[in-house]
Amino acid sequence: MASSPSYNGYPWTYIFRLATFGTCISFSLILLGLCGHLISVTVSNLNPPFYYVFSALGVATSILTLFTLPLMIVVEQIRKGTIISQVIFEVAWTGTLAVLWLATAGSASRSYHIDSPFICFVGNFDFFLTICRETRAVQAFAHLGWVCLFTYTFTLTYMAFISKRNGRDVWYNSVKDSQFLMTGPTQTLQPQPQTQTQPVYYQVDPSKIPLASIEQVPQAAVFQQQPDFAPQFQGQPQGYAVPEANGYPRQESYVMHANQTAPSATTNSPV
Repeated sequence: MASSPSYNGYPWTYIFRLATFGTCISFSLILLGLCGHLISVTVSNLNPPFYYVFSALGVATSILTLFTLPLMIVVEQIRKGTIISQVIFEVAWTGTLAVLWLATAGSASRSYHIDSPFICFVGNFDFFLTICRETRAVQAFAHLGWVCLFTYTFTLTYMAFISKRNGRDVWYNSVKDSQFLMTGPTQTLQPQPQTQTQPVYYQVDPSKIPLASIEQVPQAAVFQQQPDFAPQFQGQPQGYAVPEANGYPRQESYVMHANQTAPSATTNSPV
């Protein structure tokens, strides 16, 4: 099973997502300032008041980007499982934003190529030079924003299809929790309840225990020689007689002393 490359425990797609969103938010601030200033300049200095279509489209695109991308980042951190943090929603919405950024870039390029011979090369006023420079800046940043969003949307869609082919459906998961390069079905680990074994106690009446169940006293003791202590026994074993009880014959129980030896295997044990 292959695992996705990660950084500090996060998948690389999540790091790529944060980088893309942060770059697009920065471009949105720049685009909002440029387009807002263009609208202000053209409306206040032209008679009748006039503004370019790309400047109005740029203001709308930048506001949508500034409102939605930070919201998607924050919601994923504070509340998991919402629709705006799912992969399928991110693909749809970032694709929509990419189209808006591309439309802004195309409209700015069209206006620049139509009006540039008059406002950039013929006009000698600061007013026209400002419009010319800011139009080119809007064109550049709109193209950059489109490239970032389109690259992220394409990468996320491709990884989701690859994961689906490997048996893992990540369309309804968040990018942070998705392992795109892993194979096999998605498994959800359920916590196992911890059980504690309780001791069981039995009450036994000693008077009901039969004497026949008591084990016989061994007739001979076998000692194993230990490396640290090897006692030496001399003489014959001494013991005491156990009277007959409950049908069992009398036996000799031997108590070994430190100065005695156990009877050899050839010696018959007394009965």
